[in-house]
Amino acid sequence: MTYKIRQATEKDIQPAFDLALSVFMEYEAPEYGQDGAAHFREDVEAKASDPDMYLSEKRVMLIASDDEKIVGMIESRETGYIAMLFVDGAYHRRGIATALMNRMVRELKLRGFDRIGVNSSPYGLPFYLDYGFVPTDVEQHKDGFIFTPMLYKINN
Repeated sequence: MTYKIRQATEKDIQPAFDLALSVFMEYEAPEYGQDGAAHFREDVEAKASDPDMYLSEKRVMLIASDDEKIVGMIESRETGYIAMLFVDGAYHRRGIATALMNRMVRELKLRGFDRIGVNSSPYGLPFYLDYGFVPTDVEQHKDGFIFTPMLYKINN
């Protein structure tokens, strides 16, 4: 399979968030319940309405595309924290999440970060553990979300 990892452009932002919402609703929402799903939807809509955050490089958004179709996305906050990582279910287990994370690690390292944080969902936990993230606390429940705080140290 051939796919391309690149920086999101303005036209990619809404489709990338649409993908994130779709994947969340399929794989995450059943465990989170209505409150978590509603909170996630509100967060995605707010982010999508402010594309300047990504165009001004305050945040980083990378996408994976298969031809013109966006099949994966990763977003980091300006603090070096992974806010979202989603891959279309039809493309799971093909290395796309790893490729997105590898590129994000390089991007954040260039910005001076030596650590990356994430609040991993239960569904994403095996991926982050395999990638090398280490839990920094026990599983938490807040605002309808279930997550495990994790940290990844970038090797120099």
